[in-house]
Amino acid sequence: APVAGRYQFNFHSIFQTSGQIDVQLRINNSSGSGKMFHVNNANSNWDLASYSNVINLNANDYVTMWSVSNVGWHGNNWGSFSGELLS
Repeated sequence: APVAGRYQFNFHSIFQTSGQIDVQLRINNSSGSGKMFHVNNANSNWDLASYSNVINLNANDYVTMWSVSNVGWHGNNWGSFSGELLS
């Protein structure tokens, strides 16, 4: 984050696995409450995971998405991650 403020982050990707997956938005590589989402896929077909959150950051904080579960994420043009300063 270049400046302190409220930021919105968005994550979209397709994945291939059966069962539960857990994904976290991490600030400075630290997992935290309210920044994790859960998806359950009943079969092994491709499915979509989508997540958005508004968080407060300090100047020089950094944000990453972290896959807690062993998931077959599809790369290339099938996923996106973005962040934007709101105020």
